[in-house]
Amino acid sequence: MPVSIMSTDLISMQRKLENGRLPVLDATLEQFNELSEEKTTRHQHLAEIIRSDIGFTLAMFRNINTALPAGRDPVANVEHAISMNGVPRTLSIGEELVRFSTLPENAQTQLKNLYSQAMHASQYCKNMTMQMRLPDTEMNSNNIKMMNLAEVLLWTNEPGFMSDYEGQSGIAGQTVPESLLNLSMRGLGLALACSWKLPADLQQALAAYNDGNLLPKIMITATEIARQTADNWHTDNYFALLDFWHEQTEIPVDRFENSLHQLAAETARQIDGMGLPQPDYTLFFEAPKKTRQADETEIDESEFKAKKKKTDKTQSAAVAKKTATKPEKKTSPLQNIMTEKMRDIQKLCGVNRVMFAMLNADRTQLSVRFVLGGSKEDALRKYRVSMSEKTLCSILMSKPQSVHLKRSNYKKYLQLIPEPMQQSINCKNLFAMSLFVKDKPVGLFLSDSSDGELNSNQYNNFKKICNQAADLLSGKKT
Repeated sequence: MPVSIMSTDLISMQRKLENGRLPVLDATLEQFNELSEEKTTRHQHLAEIIRSDIGFTLAMFRNINTALPAGRDPVANVEHAISMNGVPRTLSIGEELVRFSTLPENAQTQLKNLYSQAMHASQYCKNMTMQMRLPDTEMNSNNIKMMNLAEVLLWTNEPGFMSDYEGQSGIAGQTVPESLLNLSMRGLGLALACSWKLPADLQQALAAYNDGNLLPKIMITATEIARQTADNWHTDNYFALLDFWHEQTEIPVDRFENSLHQLAAETARQIDGMGLPQPDYTLFFEAPKKTRQADETEIDESEFKAKKKKTDKTQSAAVAKKTATKPEKKTSPLQNIMTEKMRDIQKLCGVNRVMFAMLNADRTQLSVRFVLGGSKEDALRKYRVSMSEKTLCSILMSKPQSVHLKRSNYKKYLQLIPEPMQQSINCKNLFAMSLFVKDKPVGLFLSDSSDGELNSNQYNNFKKICNQAADLLSGKKT
């Protein structure tokens, strides 16, 4: 019977998972079996295979540390664990694990994501310990790979619970301080780590405990960077993490970010062939570097070459009624929905102009189809965006997502916006969100304002209305 989120507390879930099944990649077991049969194989070679697999690593440490007498330091070296257990026992531990191929598809997908993030986090941690002149040990590498042990166990044993948990918790929308701690999952992970007598540094990181030891803080930060950048290197959370690390170390943001980019690409090459997801790490090579956000008064308005002159809200509203584009004489359901929702956006979101750019049939180009506000001579009406080029529009169209450009962050996006488009939109006061209908990309909403700065409440309204449009086009009632 699936576990209910509402009825589950930390202690009961801990007890349920203490002896829970752990996963293993099918390829890991195959490689281990082949290598263990060779007479010349050393424990070091077997350890390298185990270390690349979170589930196998956890199983080794759980097996040996829970059997240690009281007062003994926990084993944190995989090679040492193999020596203590012996190869036959190590192999039997592996055979007791749950192969990925036997798990539900959604559990496999999520576990592969966790495995990939753990491998990247390990490399980031190694780099960060080096920057702080701390010793780089196998223990560090193993510990950080086990940071998401609660999620690994839950996706293996309670995939239904995890699907509900992620749907209700809104992890992706958390602010950085909350996501740094991730108290619910980290709390469960801490309880399990204590029960299994896993290393103290791992326990401190899971507890977000700070006793002057920098390593747990490094582990938390590296793990969150890997999580936040799994498919997007341009989120506010990611830039906040860069700033956080700069505040802790005074290492220049640009230097730290460059090292992360190199390590991400290197790690992606290393895990190629393991069957793990390979996010689009090419994005960061074309994205602008993070710069320190200037105060609004420091931004030179002359840098933005806008063709559209400022108009007051009264004038804009009057023009809007006359200029909403109607590509067909007979109104279609699409046009009716777009007209209604674009008017809602203009009314509730503080914007002067609303546009919808539609994706063509072969998904190679975006073109502006509907415009509310502005003038008939607006250059954006004729603008076309190629999906083959890495731009802000193509990035947004890769999945359902949105962005709020404002004076404090617009500079970091400018290199992703073609110059003709920069001249037609207000990059300092802009909302944009991709529209997906039944998981298929349809187009892109763009809304900007020449009046006061758009705020977070207006941005939330904008996203809500865009989602309503998607629901209506999908046949859902809003």
